[in-house]
Amino acid sequence: MTHLNLEDFRKPIFYETDNHFSYESGFNVNYTRIPLLFQNQRFTGSTISQEGDTCRIIEYADGLMEGRNCLFSKEKLISEVFYNNGFELHGKTWHENGKEEFVWERYTTQTWDKEGALIYEKYVEPDTEASEEFFYFKNGSVKFKQFTNLQICVKEYYSPNQELLITQKIYFHTSPITDEVVYNHDALQERYFEILRYEHEGADMKYFPNEVNGRMHLIWMWFWDIFKMSNTSFFEILINLLQHPQKSVVDTCVQIIAYHRFLDGILHIYHKKMSASVDVESIFDQIKAQQKLMDESKPHRETKPYKIG
Repeated sequence: MTHLNLEDFRKPIFYETDNHFSYESGFNVNYTRIPLLFQNQRFTGSTISQEGDTCRIIEYADGLMEGRNCLFSKEKLISEVFYNNGFELHGKTWHENGKEEFVWERYTTQTWDKEGALIYEKYVEPDTEASEEFFYFKNGSVKFKQFTNLQICVKEYYSPNQELLITQKIYFHTSPITDEVVYNHDALQERYFEILRYEHEGADMKYFPNEVNGRMHLIWMWFWDIFKMSNTSFFEILINLLQHPQKSVVDTCVQIIAYHRFLDGILHIYHKKMSASVDVESIFDQIKAQQKLMDESKPHRETKPYKIG
């Protein structure tokens, strides 16, 4: 990681707000290849823009990005992307503490959290564009992996000790698209609490929201399978998850209980079976308040009937 030094960049250097800058007329799908003009001539040099503590410097040759596109924060380099004739080649970003964050080229990508743990890798086969993606726990074991080609996408979700929890297969060549999900019920029953926890201090959701949400969705669909088999078991799971350290998990439980008016059933299980070991009394008031709001805004909503016994 280096510090800002204007001598490192192609000359001349002008602020991008300079009134002499304009873009060549005409339509181009890739905006980075619309030539930048300075005094109506294709620009060779560098532009600089600044906002607060951040500064971006972009190098150009004959009007197109050529060389580096660098972002600095407090004069420390946090992002560096290389261009050739207006096309992005590869790049790298750093966390504020100086550790690598992203490294990418055309066919490979890697991501680390701020402590230096590898979160994610992706590899693309150049000829077929088939791809393999791997997400990791902090201990280096695989959390989730995905293989995708033109016909199928296969996703596998693992526990920290590498038990296969969920397999999802999406077939693109069928009409309509077919989606198959297979659950390892025994492993999920034992580990559902821990696998809903984020390890990377929010980095999972920050960098890969679609993958995180997809994984969470499948786990919650499994919970609904439990509900079909045993309302009591489902409510016991909800009570346990109301103690989860991940706020988003607790919030999801609160919303589900309030929406489906499950609170009476939850309280019945809680006081009958779990009062000695579980303390979620403070959250019950929150659920009551949320249900009251929902009853006022959606009094006729469709809820799931249940019975305890």
